[in-house]
Formats: sequence, C-alpha cells, structure tokens
Amino acid sequence: MQELKLERMLDHDKLWFEVYDRAIRRDAIRSATFLNSSFNYALISSKDRYGRLKKSTCGKQYSFNGFFTDICIDYSISHNQVGFSFSDGNSSYLFVLKDCLEDISFADFVALHEHVEAGLISKPDKIKHGIACKFELNEVLRQDGSFVEKYAAWLLKLAYINRQENYFVGAIPKFFESINPDLNPVDILHEFKRQLDSEIHLFPN
Repeated sequence: MQELKLERMLDHDKLWFEVYDRAIRRDAIRSATFLNSSFNYALISSKDRYGRLKKSTCGKQYSFNGFFTDICIDYSISHNQVGFSFSDGNSSYLFVLKDCLEDISFADFVALHEHVEAGLISKPDKIKHGIACKFELNEVLRQDGSFVEKYAAWLLKLAYINRQENYFVGAIPKFFESINPDLNPVDILHEFKRQLDSEIHLFPN
C-alpha cells in the first residue's frame, strides 16, 4: 500500500483507497488494454466481504472497520453504481462493481469508461461522461453482434431503473425525447453513439 497523506483526502476517498488495497489482497486487480491504453482496476464483489481483512498490504491497520466497509460496498451496489474512480492527486484508482454487471465480460469496457473520465477531472461532468461514453462505445461496437446486443440491453435496463440519472441522459439530457421509442436496444446504442459523434454533449443543455 503506497504511502499517502490520507489526512488530505476526503473520507469517501480514504474509504475507497482502502477498498482498493483490500482488492489487492483479494487478488481482484485486473488489467485491461485498448489500443495504446493500458490500466488496472479493482473488480469488486460483495461476496468477497472485504471487511474481513484487517491489515493493509503494508501491514498497517485499516482506518475503516470491516462492517462499515462492507455496508458502503453494498450501498453502491444497491444504487447500481457500476463503476467509478477517484484520485489521490498522483494516481487514479478505478473500480468496477461485479454485482452490477449483467456479464463479467463487460468489466473491461466499464473500466475503460472510468479510465477516460479519470483523465478528464477538470471537465464538467456532462462533458466528461460523454467523452468517456464515446471511447467506451467505440470499443463495444467493435465486438461481435451477440456481445453488442447483450451490452445494449444491459445499459437500457439500467437506464429504465433510473430514468432521471442514467448512462444516456448523463451525457445527453434529452436523448430519450429525441429518439423513436420503438427502436431496439442496439439501434438505440448506435443512435446514442451517433449523437455523441456530433458532439452534442459539448453544448449546454
């Protein structure tokens, strides 16, 4: 566990830094490569019960107790927080929540999204999310047809759970108002990508 000035980090970030360290101990750090971009991320599962680990990779006691750690992971999963990241000022730490994935093969693509967002920390959320969606979908839409169908159906399923804040409206707030409601999930994904390519997400709502 690298030395950090933890007192300068937000409590939320301190907690997830410790979860990342626990993921190292659970051998849950995965590597992904897309074109010229390679990165690591923590694939977190509630079944691993990270709270059972008491000491960090450098032998120090964790600041957050196990019960609280597991509750925070379960809370993120219950709110379908599929992926996220934070930075300590030097490095970015990427997380993908396995429990929220329809298929484990989606993990690298979600992590790619988070990797791109982490590199755009100074951008407004809508722009940052839209750019990350473009990178993610560039790779998703290169996959075989059955994979694209499953990925599109999964994204739409999550979107219908939370119609106010979801993958699509996070980049293009009026996206669903702009499309034919009879489109199938794959066509919706292609239309979303087309609108992103037109850079509509860069303009005010």
